[in-house]
Amino acid sequence: MGRMPDAVAAIERAQALASESFITASGPGGQNVNKVATAVQLRLDVFALRLPPEVFHRLKDLAGSRMTARGELVLT
Repeated sequence: MGRMPDAVAAIERAQALASESFITASGPGGQNVNKVATAVQLRLDVFALRLPPEVFHRLKDLAGSRMTARGELVLT
């Protein structure tokens, strides 16, 4: 149970560091496509989370192409 405070701290850091932006979604969408923001993009600097190396590497493997070379996790 000693790791629980570490997990809570990492979640709090992630929430503080995350940024969201509203973007135009790709794909079919009718009359409003390419005119209105129809998707949300969430970005998180994973390096700033200060995760233990084994956790960082596991996250990097799971994220795949959703993690940039600069260490940003991008979810749309």
